[in-house]
This record gives sequence, C-alpha cells and structure tokens, in this order.
Amino acid sequence: MNKKHPKLPVFIETHIFPAENIFNCVLSYKIPYSNVLFVKENNHYSSGYTISFEVYEKEKFVKRIYSSNNIFVDNYSETMSENIYSEGITLLTIAKGKYIIKPSIILNNTDIEAKIKPIELLVDSTQIYAPIFVKDVSQFCDSSKFQLVNFQNSIPFSDEQYHMLIPSFSENEKSIFIEFTQQNKSIIKIKINDHIFLNEKIESCNGKLMINKNSNLPLVKFFKVNFVNQKLEEGEVKLNVKIGSKNLEFQFQVLWFEKPNSLSDIEEAIEYLKIIGLNTKTDSLLNFKDEKQYDALYNFWAKYDDDTTTAFNSVFTEFYSRIDYVKKEFNSLGKNDAIETDRGKIYINYGKPDNIIRTFNEVYDVIEVWEYFELNENFYFSDKTGTGKFERIK
Repeated sequence: MNKKHPKLPVFIETHIFPAENIFNCVLSYKIPYSNVLFVKENNHYSSGYTISFEVYEKEKFVKRIYSSNNIFVDNYSETMSENIYSEGITLLTIAKGKYIIKPSIILNNTDIEAKIKPIELLVDSTQIYAPIFVKDVSQFCDSSKFQLVNFQNSIPFSDEQYHMLIPSFSENEKSIFIEFTQQNKSIIKIKINDHIFLNEKIESCNGKLMINKNSNLPLVKFFKVNFVNQKLEEGEVKLNVKIGSKNLEFQFQVLWFEKPNSLSDIEEAIEYLKIIGLNTKTDSLLNFKDEKQYDALYNFWAKYDDDTTTAFNSVFTEFYSRIDYVKKEFNSLGKNDAIETDRGKIYINYGKPDNIIRTFNEVYDVIEVWEYFELNENFYFSDKTGTGKFERIK
C-alpha cells in the first residue's frame, strides 16, 4: 500500500482523441490555491499563472502552447487551501509518435518560473481507448454530465464516488470486459454493457472541466464503470480491457489526495493511539518492520469501519483528521503541545463540539464550555495564564 502523501505543484492529465489523419491531445491541469501567490486588492485576493507546454519528439522541438488563468477569491483562508483548485485546459493537435512534454509555470505577482516534471506521451490508436475518470455532476452547467477528476490520470482514494469512462469508436462493440488487479489479486472483474453517448470534447465551465452531452456536437459512445474507486486500495493498479479484438493494458495510481498530514510520519501516527487508551496496541504495531507499519495500522482500523463494502475507511480518516485539526488549533503560546492539551484530548476523543461558549470569570480567567448535545455532556476549560493553555476544570 502506498503511504506517500501526494503533494504535486501542478496535476496534469492527457487524453487522446482521434481526428482526421492526426490526433487531438487534451492537456488539462489542476493547481492547488496554496501553490500560487495571492495579493490583496480592495476587498478580494487575486492571483494567476501561465503554463507553457513545450513538445519534443526525439529531442527535436515540435511546438509550444500556452494556457493562462486568473483567480479571484474573497476569503483569505481559501488562498492557503490545498484542496481548492484552479483548473484549465488546452489542446495539442499532433501526429502519431512518442513525445516528451516539458511543462513550466509562471506565477503572477512573482518573478518565479518553475519547471514541472516532463511527461512522456505516446500517441497512437491504442491510446484513444485510455480510460477517463470522472464524477457525476448532472445538474452542473446545463448540458454537462460529468466532471473530469483531473488528478494526473490517477484514481482518487476517497469516500466520494468516481466513475470510469472508456471510449468506443465502433458501433459493433456492444460490451467490454475489464479487470483491475492490485498486488497480483483480482479486485474487479466484470463485463460492461452500460454505455452513454457524450461529446469527446472536454470543456471548461465555471472553473471545472466537463464532458458534455450536447446534441449539437458529434457524440461518442463511452462504456461506463460505476463507482470504480470503491474497492481499490492506495497504490498501483493494473487495468486490462478487452474491447472487440483488442486487449489493452493500462497502469494507474490510486492516491489519497486529502490524506491527513498526521499520517505522514507513520510511527508518530501509531503513537497517537495512546490518546484513546490503546497503549498495548501501539506497542504491537510499532513492532512491525518500518515498511509494514502503515499496512498494519490500516488493517487495525478496519475493524472499526462501518462500511466494509469499500476500501476507504471513514473512521480511520476521521481520527487522523481530528489530529490534524488539534495540531493546528490548540497549541499553547510558543509551544507545540496541542496533542497533550486537555482540549486536544477531548476533541480527538469526541470530535467537534456542537457549541462552544466562551466567558470570563471574576478574576478574568477565560472559560470555555464545550457542549455535546447527543452525548448530553459538557466540558469546562479555563485559561488562567492568557497563553492559550486551557486546562479542564469540570
């Protein structure tokens, strides 16, 4: 299982569609707001960038294309977000062959030009069948049907539902066979009859990238695999597709893009179990070899998973998301002690309070009351020093 936390400056996808004697390569990209520089202008914050794509064939320069976007937000917290994105798209018309695409990005409000990892691009008739990963947004942008996932041709490890579209360019193909394998185990093996007609054109709409069903444009048949991510674990996955007489193989990564930061250091993540009284279990998990500790921790949390029909464990995620929140919000002044504080321990055990009441007593101590309605429980904390170190008093 892949325990790395994917932190890329820019996510870039490629999709190949046939055209007359050539191919259209759609280059889409996705940039976290935290990776661009915002400046305040009047009542909002602005940023932007220009991405260039230099195309080479056998080290020979072929062409260069550009795409630019401007970003405006009203909320400062959004400017620091790793989970809000600016997305864009550009089209590369190209002949059959093997290419290297060298992207770079110039950020507005700076003199920074950053090189991005080159992309190997194979353009031939097999690549037109490469899957496209989408989510259903049927009510978005009028004729839009699906939103492009746009995470570097990878599959998100998530509790959200994602689908896979495989294009077909023959009226005779009534069904396809697919098989996903991970660690030499067959995870999904199924015959697919379900299909839908969509435009092969990917378009931008309200900042999102969409595959539409517009009857005024040519339509292509796509075989659809619903909820493709539900059974897949983090890590590499192989996909075999039998479509007509063709047997095609693709490889993807299943990546947890909103993985809690507290899972970055696996030994530290295991130590956090002591906060909920699992000292013995902590010691046993730490006895595993380093490369096995993440799997052991993941498997430990499996018994607390309410939904065993999916690989994603929401209880596991919730626990470490609480750790992240506590480490961000509950440190005392000048200290890194959030996990050890009384408020931190209560938050990790019980989650976000339904209501917080803050008052001052007669000696100007700050009093916080955390109310949990369903538990019928209140917790009282006092900061007697003015340093943000709240101690539980009741």
